[in-house]
Amino acid sequence: GTFSVPTFADTTTELPETFTVIGTITSGNTANTSSQSTGVINDTVAERIVNIAQPLILEGSPAIFNISISNPSDVDTVIDIETSNLTADLTDYTPPTVTSVTIPAGQTNVSISIPTLADAIAETDEQFQLKATVTSGNTTNIIVFANAIITETVSQPSLIVYGSNTVEGNLAIFNLCLTAPSSVD
Repeated sequence: GTFSVPTFADTTTELPETFTVIGTITSGNTANTSSQSTGVINDTVAERIVNIAQPLILEGSPAIFNISISNPSDVDTVIDIETSNLTADLTDYTPPTVTSVTIPAGQTNVSISIPTLADAIAETDEQFQLKATVTSGNTTNIIVFANAIITETVSQPSLIVYGSNTVEGNLAIFNLCLTAPSSVD
C-alpha cells in the first residue's frame, strides 16, 4: 500500500529539508517489527536576489538606502557596507559608522541612513556610492552597488554689475559680485 504526507509551500528560500516516516507493525506476521525511510522536501522558491534602491535626496537630508532581498530567507542575511566618493566627497556626506547590516531570517529588507551635509555653495548634483557585500546568507548575487544623488538646495548665483560714475579721461570702474558663492571659478 501507499500513503501521502502533505508538505506546505512557503515564500522562504530554504535548503532541502528532511523528515522521517516510521512504520510499526501492530498485527500480522513479518520478520521485522518496524521500518523507516527519509523524505526530502526540495525548495521551489526562486533564487534570492539582493537589490538596493538608489536614493535621490536634497543636500542636508539623509540618504536612505533600502537594501532588500527578493524573498525571505530561513537564515539571517549579513551584508557588509562601505561608501566611496564619486563626484561628492567627505564635505558632502558623512560615511556610516556601522560596517554591516543584517536582514533577519523571515524579513526582506533593512535600511541604512547616511547624513548629507548642506553648505551655502551652489553646486551641480553630486554622487557617492554604497557597496554592499553579502557575507552570510544564501543569495545569488554577492556584491551590489547603488549611487546616492545629492541635489542642490542653494540657488545658482547671479552676477550683479554695479555701475560707475567717473570724470571724462579717468577709468570707469565697475564692481562685479555674485549673489552667492559658486563651486567653480
